[in-house]
Amino acid sequence: MAYTLITDISNIDSLITPLRMHINDSTFTISDSELRTRLLYATKALAARWNNKYLVNTSNDVERNPNLVYLFSSPPVIQNLDERAIILQASIDVKGSLFYNSAWNVGSWKDEEISYSNVTGAKSVQDSLLRDIEELNNILPVGRQRLAQPSKQSLPGFNNPPNEYEG
Repeated sequence: MAYTLITDISNIDSLITPLRMHINDSTFTISDSELRTRLLYATKALAARWNNKYLVNTSNDVERNPNLVYLFSSPPVIQNLDERAIILQASIDVKGSLFYNSAWNVGSWKDEEISYSNVTGAKSVQDSLLRDIEELNNILPVGRQRLAQPSKQSLPGFNNPPNEYEG
């Protein structure tokens, strides 16, 4: 049995199936390439919330920011605990565009014999979108940004270990 080495620097493609499941696209109405693009845009959209933790390079792959410290070494590039946030942001993008496009078709009518309404369908899409936004805000609060990254440096003029003059 031959083993293959994973050389792809991005595991964004592995999030396509969980995103498809989250938005309930079991009939594959949205292509994999569009979902991958949504996941890349979601990664970029979340950059401000988690201080540019993941970067999208010129070949449209996600890589870790080399200036930050991560809990686990790579691979995978995207840590498991961050996958849900990316999926939620991509889902918000997908559902937001679906909600916007379907808003023009929402309406109801009634005559003496027949009535028709698709207002409740639009309401359920809106509720699903709001649930995703709320869950994302619980995972990554908006006010989590920092003004600057702290850095640890030694004091000027202090040489470690201390001597009799600086002790």
